[in-house]
Amino acid sequence: MTAALLVVIAILVLLACCIVIGIARGWFRSRGSATAFLTAFHDLQPRDKQEAIEAVMEQKAGRRLGTDLSGEGGIAPDAARGDEKEQNQ
Repeated sequence: MTAALLVVIAILVLLACCIVIGIARGWFRSRGSATAFLTAFHDLQPRDKQEAIEAVMEQKAGRRLGTDLSGEGGIAPDAARGDEKEQNQ
């Protein structure tokens, strides 16, 4: 019984070491499967839902852009997009 317990503990320690080394070396990196899933989910939606998803993503990206660029509030989302209407006025 004691020998079996020692073998199980040794296997668990070896497995833990392999996992730590694998994470450190990047063997378990994400390969972008989440992006592929979200793209497929978007494509399967009706057109009005696709437009709603795109609008929400653009709003979130605009908010993030406005606050991330500098401590002074960054640039306005419309200026960051480079809208031709605003540039021509």
